[in-house]
Amino acid sequence: MKAVLLVPCAVALLGCARGAPAPNAGLGRVPADSLRGMVAVVGSEPGTWVVLQTESGARATTLAGASGPLRGVTGFEVVVWGAAERPGVFRVDRFAVRAVDGQPALDGTVRRAGSGWTLQPADGPAVPLPSLQDVREGARIWLVRAPDGRVTGHGVISAP
Repeated sequence: MKAVLLVPCAVALLGCARGAPAPNAGLGRVPADSLRGMVAVVGSEPGTWVVLQTESGARATTLAGASGPLRGVTGFEVVVWGAAERPGVFRVDRFAVRAVDGQPALDGTVRRAGSGWTLQPADGPAVPLPSLQDVREGARIWLVRAPDGRVTGHGVISAP
């Protein structure tokens, strides 16, 4: 009977031994993660913060990091990349607008291309743009197009 109890106790003792490597030891920084959802600003001035309401609608995550630009896309569906800082808080390293009013959207930087303009997304090929009078080269914008290619909406995320 004593031998039956001795083995599990010895295994438990070895697991608690001083100098045992911590879980994930040597793996370096935890890899980046992503979340997708709707941006909202909550609270009352001056104590507001930016949150992401996920697609399931079950949780809101406070977004730390790029809160200035994220405030400019309140109500839009975005993907954010970064890492969890602690439960309920996600540090945003970068983000991309994916939908505006339920319509698929592009997010990128306006670039000159010969005599025309392109939108250069961070994660894809350049897209030809019509002349947008209120947008300057180097601006980061969001853009919604109709199925025939016409621009039906756009806005500036950050000026050049």
